[in-house]
This record gives sequence, C-alpha cells and structure tokens, in this order.
Amino acid sequence: MNNEDALRKNFYDAIEGVAKEHNINPYISKYDFLPNDVKSVIIHKNTVIVNLHNGCKGISKCSCKDEFDVYMGFTIAYYKAKNSKSFKLKQVLDDCLQSAIKKGYDKAILKNYW
Repeated sequence: MNNEDALRKNFYDAIEGVAKEHNINPYISKYDFLPNDVKSVIIHKNTVIVNLHNGCKGISKCSCKDEFDVYMGFTIAYYKAKNSKSFKLKQVLDDCLQSAIKKGYDKAILKNYW
C-alpha cells in the first residue's frame, strides 16, 4: 500500500468513526443532490418516472417529435408527482396559449411577477 492509499484509508476510517460517534450513516444516499422526498427515479427509453416517499408518482414522456432530455423529463415528472392533485399550472399555460392565439402571436410568453 502506497502513501496515497494509506491516506485515503485513514480519511475514510475517520469519517466512519465520526459518523458512528453521532449515530449517522455516512452512506445514506448515493444521490444526495436529489430532493429529500424522492424515493426513486426510473429512466426508460423516452420516459422518466419519479416516485416520492409519500407514494405519489409523476411520469413524463417525450413526444416522438422531440429530442429526449433526461433533466427536463425529471423536472416535469417531479413537478407532476408534487402537484398531482393540482391542475393550476396546466390551466395557466392553456390560458396563456389561448391568449397568444387570439392576439395572433407566434409564441406565448409567460412571466412571473412577484
């Protein structure tokens, strides 16, 4: 074992020791950057499924006309899982599109004013 390997082993041993002292599992989550309420994320072909700890599920599917983007798929599926009972966003977006069509705009622009 060279110096670098010994140093790395000592570092991990120190982390495990501190974690045991405080009753913390140092390997709680492999993906600690995900929101805390996400239980699992499944990516299959052009579909992303997000399961939350409370049992809610969100699914996003990519249209055959679009290019599949995992990040956008996760964002949509997560939003659907969190707001599965609320259709407010869909209603706001539909109203925005209808307004743009009435005014003859080629695109709809939605701004959030706080």
